[in-house]
This record gives sequence, C-alpha cells and structure tokens, in this order.
Amino acid sequence: MRHLSSAVFTRCGTRLLLCSALALTALLPLTTPGAQAADKAKVTAPTPGQTGSGQTGSGQGAGPETAAGMGTTTPPVSPTAPGVTLTPDPATLRTGYVLMDAKTGQVLAAEKARETFIPASVTKVVSMIGILSMAPPDFRFSTTVTATGPVKNGIVQGDLILVGGGDASLDIDAFEELVQTLKDQGIKGIKGKFLYDATALPTIPVLEATQPPEVPYNPGLSGLGVSYNRFRIGFDKQGKPVGLEQPLALYPEPLPATLDKSDTALAVHDAALYAARTFVWVADRNGLKLPAPQAAAGVTGSATLARHLSEPLTDMLKASVYHSNNVALETMSLAVTAGKTLQEAADSLRKLAQTAIPSVAWGGLVMPNASGLSPEGRMTPGQCAALARFAGTSSVANQPLKPFLPGLMQDPFGIPDGYLNSPSTLRGKSGTMFYARALAGVFTAKSGREMAYCVMSDDQVARIKYDAIPFDQREADTNKLPARDWLKSARAKEAALITGWIEAN
Repeated sequence: MRHLSSAVFTRCGTRLLLCSALALTALLPLTTPGAQAADKAKVTAPTPGQTGSGQTGSGQGAGPETAAGMGTTTPPVSPTAPGVTLTPDPATLRTGYVLMDAKTGQVLAAEKARETFIPASVTKVVSMIGILSMAPPDFRFSTTVTATGPVKNGIVQGDLILVGGGDASLDIDAFEELVQTLKDQGIKGIKGKFLYDATALPTIPVLEATQPPEVPYNPGLSGLGVSYNRFRIGFDKQGKPVGLEQPLALYPEPLPATLDKSDTALAVHDAALYAARTFVWVADRNGLKLPAPQAAAGVTGSATLARHLSEPLTDMLKASVYHSNNVALETMSLAVTAGKTLQEAADSLRKLAQTAIPSVAWGGLVMPNASGLSPEGRMTPGQCAALARFAGTSSVANQPLKPFLPGLMQDPFGIPDGYLNSPSTLRGKSGTMFYARALAGVFTAKSGREMAYCVMSDDQVARIKYDAIPFDQREADTNKLPARDWLKSARAKEAALITGWIEAN
C-alpha cells in the first residue's frame, strides 16, 4: 500500500481561522527549541486589531504591543551545570499554560506561552489532524492471503502468501477469520512454501532508540503485524515465563535479561515474522497445516483466497488516540503519507496541521515522529492551545475532531472516563514521560462557557540525564522514584489549574 489520498486538505471555515488570528498572534513563539523564558507574567488577549507584527511563520513573535508582557528569553541550563540533579524541587516546577475562550479565541490566562516544552503524546493531536486530512474517513486497511497456484483436492498447488496491508489493528481474531475462509474453500494444506510479505510499509525495528527496547510501548513495525506488536507474557508456578495468548516459542527474539514478574507484555521488533508465526499457529490449531514461514517481498499470487478488512480509519484513529497507542499512530502515519521514515511521515503530518491553523507561528515545533514517543519533541503552550482549540471546535474532511479527544473525569482528575464516545464536558489528550507532562483539550466551565486549554511541564535537563542512564539501571529506585515524584507534582499542578478554571470561568 502506498499514498492513500492526494486530496487537498479540507479546512474549517474562514471565519473561525480569522477569529483565531486575533488572539493567537499574542502567543507566537519567541524562542528556538530548548530556549527558556525568564518571566512568569500573565498575558491577556489583544483587543481587536491589535495583532502585533502579523508574522505567522518566522517564529519571531508578535510586535511589542502584544509581546511586552512576555519578558525576555534566556538560554537553557547546560546538562553539566553544577547543582543540577535528578531530583527537581516541586516548588520550582517549570510549567507553562494557555487558557482561551474556545469560541472567540480570546486568551484569558497564559504563562510561558512561548517557551518550548516536551509534548510527549500531545503530539498525537497534530498527527490526528494530518491523518484525517490525507485519507478517506471510510478507508479500510486490507490483509490478504493469496496463492501462486490453483487449489486441487484441497491442496494449494504452489505457495501460500500472507500479505500485510499496514493494518495496525490486526489481531488473532482476524487470523482466525482468514483461516476459516480458507477452510470454507476446502483447503487442507499447501504444496509449496508459506510466505509473508510486509513490504506495504517500511520495516522499523524500534520506534524510539532512547527508550528501552523491551517495553511494550516501543515495538517495531512493518506492513504486517499482529496485536500491536506486543507479546503478552505471564509466569507459571515455578516462575518461568509463559505466553498468555500464544506459546512463548512464537516470540521471535531472545527474552530480555531484565525480565521479571512485573512484566505483562514485551515489545516485538521483528513484527512481520511474529505475525507470520502467529498465523501458522492459528492455522495449525484449526487443522490447516502450514510450513514455517519465510519472508518474501513483492511475490504476487495468482488468486486471492481470503481477505480481512480493518475497521474504518476514523474508528481506528479515535481508538488509537484514546489509548495513546504509539505503534498504531506510527503505522497509520507511514501508511497515509508513504513516508520512508518516522521523521519523514511526521513532517508531512506536521505541515498539514500547520496549514490548518495558519494564524499561529509554528517556529520551535519539533516532531521526530507521529506518536510523541521522543524526548526530542518540542512544542509551546501557545501552539498546544491552538491545536486544542482547533480540535475542540473544527472538522476535517467533515469529521468533527472533538469526539477524538478522550473524555476525562474530574474526580479523580484527568483519568479517561472509560467511554470511547464519551459525552464528557472535560476532554483532553495527555502526554506523559519521565520529566515531561502535558494535557490539552477543551472543557465547559461552570458558567457554560466553552474553553480551550493546554498545560505543559517539563525538566529538560533532568530528562537528558535520565536518557543517559543505561537501560538496565533505569528501574533502580534512585532513578525511578525521583522521576515518579516529579510526575506526581506535575499532575497535581495541572489538576489545580484546570479545576480552578472550570470553577472560575
């Protein structure tokens, strides 16, 4: 599968974009990635017509009438500066935010609006906008089983080929369906080889090199995968690891040396081989004997014997954002953009989102990938709030974006309410990694006023030091507990701000 759609991006109404410009020019980024502003001054929206310099793409910011309250900028602290530790004081937590009227774009409160923070999975909001703009909303990914020869007396007279189509949601039930379709045609075996073709997408062995390779949120991907390229694992009474859904023998890599009973799933890096082995196992338990799988690229069968279609792309995307599924977002990103790398695909999606919201200066926005699984990502609270407002009030390709933002509970604050199609009046996409936390979305205030918000906290120096720790030492309490305490403080500050805004506006 290659590029899905060349259709021109569908924008929301001109009136909405113009109203955004009046308020958002006050939030144009003044800094380059990593720069830290010194001020903590609150800013208010400019009056109509007070739009500053009008620069929307240079990253130089608004004119003096809107930028005066934002203070000056200072360079980031060097990672080797004396006195910097991995235990940041919660009282000095660096937090930036923007609160605005979702309807008019009027900025009601802001702090550090132009500084860059690590957005983590809030990046998925950018990717969501881009993916919806590039593929038909009813598009379905296809996985097929083809053959190079005819079927005679229940035997395929040639090779059987499992062809992946970039379906991130493919699961064991889908393989059961494909095998049953083969059996319904009387197929009992094959004369040739069992091949698998994963060339619909590039093969990427790991999503993010700075993250441990064995963690389930950091697998590899290709044009063929199953169960989001995660292997569920448990332990028997003797403490030996066992597969919970499939036999452990299907796991295509050596078990990590750090494996212990706290692990519930492992990342799969050879996604295509894992999927092919799983298909052979499903076929075998249904009475269809297949030989061990072999990789093949571009082998075309003369007949299609079975086909599985995914759910519509919009449904897959909504679930991926709700569950913050990294491999699903990255797979869809590669599929719709025909990108050869995660960076290339993310660049295409970023440009589409920037085009959709032209009233914001996007300088300083850094997207190494579509999922946000990178400590190198950067975004300002001003950019983040603009994305939240767009997602809360706009449509792409006739798809309202607001339902794609997960519904959140207010007590306990920020936890998804458990409904994919939530009626919640508090909605938002969170991003979390050690020393980085962000939450962006929309809510209905007590007064009934619709608001858009973004709150971001990070400690980029602590994150650099954390990334320098060897993978096998990151679980040590001396490294893990300070990071968890930092996240606890960041979440508490985030909750206090947003719940206060709900009450006061």
